[in-house]
Amino acid sequence: MIFSKKDGMIDTRPTAASWPKRIFELSDVPERFLPALRPWLDRGLEPAQMIFVPRVQHWLTVIPESLLFRFEQEVVFVERGGEDVLVIEQKDVLVVRHYMELLKCQMSILYRQDGEIRRKSLSYSRMSDDLMVEIYNTLLGNPPEYAPN
Repeated sequence: MIFSKKDGMIDTRPTAASWPKRIFELSDVPERFLPALRPWLDRGLEPAQMIFVPRVQHWLTVIPESLLFRFEQEVVFVERGGEDVLVIEQKDVLVVRHYMELLKCQMSILYRQDGEIRRKSLSYSRMSDDLMVEIYNTLLGNPPEYAPN
């Protein structure tokens, strides 16, 4: 149970409700994300390539809900119900950082876009770290199924 002083609400969902989840059916994708996904779905994106990260509210911070997936040599982040779409191509990635503290993981990516160096971060539960392997591999230019020894 998480109490938010900011909103005065208590989050009573089971802990697993805040973990990222692999999407298996297109019907599992929240409808507000579908218009933003249409270009990739038309090009052959499979639902099993998508990971949904639910909104999580910790004491004073909020992790917004997002949908991410890899497609060919791109990693795509769809946030704010499909209003914000960020496409990072593998060739533009400069640094990928994986940070882990107890059950909290954070992915941080430095990439080049429009001649500037930018950063994208994503926090998620360590219990779902295995879902992110394909995302990390795409960013690093490895085959999706690559696993370090």
